[in-house]
Amino acid sequence: MKSLLFCLVLYSLTASNYALACSEHELSKSALDQMLDDIVAGNYQGHIGPIFKKPKESVMRNLVWRVSHVDDMLFGVTIGMGSWALGLNKRAYKDIRDLADGKEVKKIHTWRGDVKRKYVFFSDHHYLGFAKKHDYFRTWEQNTSASNKIESLDIYKHALNNYNDKEYTLVELGDVEDLVTIEPTLKGAAIDQLFDFFAMPLGEIFDEKFEDKNKQIQLLDIFYNYWDLYDQVGKTFVANDRFVKVLGNHDAALKKPKFLKMLRKMYHKDIDVYDYAIIEGPNPDGSSKYAKFISAHGHQFDPWTNPRIAKLVGEAFTQSEAWFGNGADRIWPKSEGGSGGWKAFMNKEVGFDNRLALAPSMKKEKGEMAKFRHMGEMNIERRMNKTFQGAPQIPTLILGHTHEPKIGALAKNGKQFNGYVNTGATGHYEQLIWCVEVVDGTASVWAWYVDNHGKIIKQKMQATKDGRLIPEA
Repeated sequence: MKSLLFCLVLYSLTASNYALACSEHELSKSALDQMLDDIVAGNYQGHIGPIFKKPKESVMRNLVWRVSHVDDMLFGVTIGMGSWALGLNKRAYKDIRDLADGKEVKKIHTWRGDVKRKYVFFSDHHYLGFAKKHDYFRTWEQNTSASNKIESLDIYKHALNNYNDKEYTLVELGDVEDLVTIEPTLKGAAIDQLFDFFAMPLGEIFDEKFEDKNKQIQLLDIFYNYWDLYDQVGKTFVANDRFVKVLGNHDAALKKPKFLKMLRKMYHKDIDVYDYAIIEGPNPDGSSKYAKFISAHGHQFDPWTNPRIAKLVGEAFTQSEAWFGNGADRIWPKSEGGSGGWKAFMNKEVGFDNRLALAPSMKKEKGEMAKFRHMGEMNIERRMNKTFQGAPQIPTLILGHTHEPKIGALAKNGKQFNGYVNTGATGHYEQLIWCVEVVDGTASVWAWYVDNHGKIIKQKMQATKDGRLIPEA
């Protein structure tokens, strides 16, 4: 009873999550609709001062948030370990075999394209709202290693112009808009405890309406913060029907009608969102088409974030703790005091780790920040061979999610595996974005980065036989 009274008092005393700075705006549906219309029209461009409040750090608020979410974390660990032990993520392999065979799979929306077209895949941008702590894609306020003012966003815009001029199809491979990494609030902590009090650990399911409202406001804040980028993509790739949006675990809410309606309004077009994008090509014998590439964000293959348990596990973890760390995952500064950072890996002598990952595990190398790996890659080769036994061909799997670029990665048996490619991340490396191109039926990994002279470089990467990803000569 004391816990319930504490929650009620706490709730009554606190302000709304993501409160709007302008007092005339309220969190009503009509106010949100009007603000969305204004943002779409560009009415806030050049606006003096933000329309959203810049969040202020509070030790007390952060402490209350973390304490109130301990039960969610413990329950999430229990469910996640159960999912890992039972192999709930293995269902994704059955789904992709059915999709490759041309079958419809319940609750899965799939886009299909022809291998004759040119494609570029970007994932894991993790857009956040104005001045948010972990909005690394637009600004690296907390890192001073860069000697110039070129941001990852500027590199991305440059790359998009390059790909649009060459008529590539842009595939956003999930976790573009981050609607799960949220700012801690006392009100949010109180509501979480209220639902947990009445529904025990399943309260995470029943507070969906409250969370959706906050996610809508967060999406609106993202639209405001990235208006220029949405405008650029909308006038190029979207307008010319060369745009495919695949959802991840951080932007899965966009599948809901009220979120999709907002996205469509932002792009001035009735676009759709997908779970998978399949590129089809002729069979090796030249007969009818079959899946040559199957792409997805990757959370479907992750026991901690697959859609069946994501809200109780992966999403609960991120909402509880991500704000206090580096956001959705570790970040890579360009350099750290002249050594370390990703810059130390961008050469033929060192290179980036290009081995299939074991999970769950912690990864830490010299000059690199620690990373918790929760999507295992070790068994992809075996499971793909088993899944597509008897199929005309075994498709190449293109995923994101891990934030680690991979191609021709070293497998458990010490041999290179060419059936899996990873897009890395667009938004978690300072002045470096990763992508995957598919041209003439061949996939390749590319890095776009800023060199020491402030020049934007496009660099093709190649796999070595000893498990490294290095710049191609």
